[in-house]
Amino acid sequence: MPDDAVRAVTARRDVVRALQEAFRTVAEAGVTVAVGHAVLAGGGWLRWSETLRAARTTLELALTVPSAEPGPTGGPVVTSSRSLTLERELTRGGVDANRDRLARLVQHTLGPLLAWEAAHPSDLVRTLEIHLRHGCSPTRTAVLLHIGRQSLYQRLERIESLLGLEIDDPDLLGELLAALCAHRIVRGVSATVDGGLRTVA
Repeated sequence: MPDDAVRAVTARRDVVRALQEAFRTVAEAGVTVAVGHAVLAGGGWLRWSETLRAARTTLELALTVPSAEPGPTGGPVVTSSRSLTLERELTRGGVDANRDRLARLVQHTLGPLLAWEAAHPSDLVRTLEIHLRHGCSPTRTAVLLHIGRQSLYQRLERIESLLGLEIDDPDLLGELLAALCAHRIVRGVSATVDGGLRTVA
């Protein structure tokens, strides 16, 4: 890594984000990079092996599971173990070992919404996940989805009607996010089975 990229990493407190930004400036388009969690230089081999395992698992997920949010096009994909924490926890022990459990979670939590989207092609599932991941902020969600706020409100009303709940209820946040994440995992696994599984050596 160039000296200026190294300096950018060490000059900031959030070394994981700084390292991601450094990789984005030097990695080639089409490359996928996964960064583990930060470890002190004197942390020892146990800490180093933990972050390397987390980075490896993160890379496998980044290659097989669709991203939750729209990302920059044309450049490298640079993610981190913390940005895929939920995906890693849901697939602990392996994706195949958890596939049935994840499918049940998805159906139990999102069944009516998925049935609607199958019959009426829309972007409701993705809208819901982006909205929840950004603190239920209509402004931020609308910007990320490139739609007007009125269109967003219509989508959210439709989602609440289909699921029979208020999506900004704090008690539901964890369950909804877990189910939405599980949906992407199951969909990604199905796609890789159909198109050839990508693995990390």
